[in-house]
Amino acid sequence: MTKTTLTTLTAALLAALLPASGVGSARAQQASAAPPGTQVQTLVVSGNIEWIERAALAAKREGILAHIEKSIGAEIKKGDLIAYLDATMAELARQKAEMMAKDQSALNMAQAEREVALSNMARAERLFRGPVPDVISREEYELKQAQLKVADARVKEESAKLEQAAQELKMAEEAVLEHNILAPFDGEVLEQVKYPGEAVQAMEPIVQVARTDRVRFYGYVPLEAVYQLRKGMVVDVQPVVEGAQVPIESKRFRGKIVYIGPELAPARGRAEVLVKADIVNNVDKDLRVGHKANMTVYLTEDPNLVPAPPEDMLQLPPEPAPEPPVLGRLAPAPAAPAAPR
Repeated sequence: MTKTTLTTLTAALLAALLPASGVGSARAQQASAAPPGTQVQTLVVSGNIEWIERAALAAKREGILAHIEKSIGAEIKKGDLIAYLDATMAELARQKAEMMAKDQSALNMAQAEREVALSNMARAERLFRGPVPDVISREEYELKQAQLKVADARVKEESAKLEQAAQELKMAEEAVLEHNILAPFDGEVLEQVKYPGEAVQAMEPIVQVARTDRVRFYGYVPLEAVYQLRKGMVVDVQPVVEGAQVPIESKRFRGKIVYIGPELAPARGRAEVLVKADIVNNVDKDLRVGHKANMTVYLTEDPNLVPAPPEDMLQLPPEPAPEPPVLGRLAPAPAAPAAPR
């Protein structure tokens, strides 16, 4: 069950406390940039951390998984090749389509036939309309006209076939690429579902990937407090680890509200609304999905009233100092044997 509390912080008090917590003086000045006496109300919400970007990657075609390029835990960049299916047949089809697209012999022949028909038509024109009548008949003249039209149509037909072959080549190239699985964003491989040699169906997941440097807080806010929230409000998120004291609890992560639910959350004991905020400074990936956390919302839309973010650094506990060696320590003397009775 989440708990929500409403607290009030003054900008002047934050400016006084920040240096004591290890924040530099420059940030303390930013926190005290608000006019004297200005109060910044905050709302504390309990919740959890979830993914922003997670995807189950699959090939667009069915086939045999040939190789996994990025295994579990591997860092990936957008566009990286993650895995690929066997594309032997697709590559052969691409090569055939490429040959057809480059073959212009039929077009060259059609153009040559058109040149012959054009020459014959010019000769027939001179003979039919020349000073000497009846050198060729009207039927022969009209035949030459028809042959020229057929030659023109043949050239257009072969040109269209070449354009179609070029489009088929693009389709064949795309079919080859559809055997590859590429990373849609920067992140990390979380899970491998299929292994090389296995048959996969089209759009069947092969690996799970996620962006680990961008996560999201989600929690539930009582209905009476929701009306104070606005998208874009600045928040600080602090992890909570129950039953243990770990360094991550001393670190805060800045973010902004990106979602305020339009409906009441079902199956909850009171009227509450789902609220989500994206974390923007999880560069070291210390904040993990599944963490419980508290989100402090600064109830202002004026960025000048929001205190500066804390040091983005995890404070690790100091290592215990080793015990100094003890010099000159002697082993205990053996016990004296008991006297005979």
